[in-house]
Amino acid sequence: MKRKAILLKFGLDDNELFTSGKDLGLVKYFLKSAQGGCFSDEEIVEYISSEIEKDFLVTLIESVEYSFIYYSGHSLFFERLVHIPLLNNDCIKESELIRPNKKQWIFLDCCRTSQQTIQSPDFAMARHVNLLTPGNDIAREKWKNNISNIDSFYILYYTTKLGCFSYNNNDGGFGTQLFFMKLMENASINLSIKELMLIINQEAIQQSDIITGNIDASNFLINNKFENQTL
Repeated sequence: MKRKAILLKFGLDDNELFTSGKDLGLVKYFLKSAQGGCFSDEEIVEYISSEIEKDFLVTLIESVEYSFIYYSGHSLFFERLVHIPLLNNDCIKESELIRPNKKQWIFLDCCRTSQQTIQSPDFAMARHVNLLTPGNDIAREKWKNNISNIDSFYILYYTTKLGCFSYNNNDGGFGTQLFFMKLMENASINLSIKELMLIINQEAIQQSDIITGNIDASNFLINNKFENQTL
């Protein structure tokens, strides 16, 4: 089964690109673990979204059966959809990332509001020792066999509620940090995607006082049978 992890970031300056890069580092660690599918370096690509064209991105997604698409950075938001900035002031809608008859996980860490951007409040995340199981050939084949037996699906995961802002600090985005912190805390448990999302949602509610109430629950959409599968 051909697969690709496509990691995208966007920032208005070097510091924003740096913090988005921290998010990409967390994602890569997960992807290379047994839980994430034991991706090789050749299966993971990184781009600054404003340096690539829509046709290039769509062709890349269409070239594989399974794609993990991650985006960290500023977004344009209208018609209730996230629009990711691309080359030459173009953009791609979140709905355009979903391709028919594919297996996809689309993970968006960006604002979902058209309101003027506000400064991120201070927050600190508890740092955990990396607990994910290291990848190996046996785990890779097991992951591929499991996902090959699932019908076409997509998971669309947002780190922010509709109409709310996404926040970041020097370690990256709040939503991305929270997701992988909770994943590592539960790394030894055979959680389904749905169960993991519910754990993260509850943690986000507990964190709402830190984040001024804007991020008080994560949001996710899962179609067909994938919600019963394990990471």
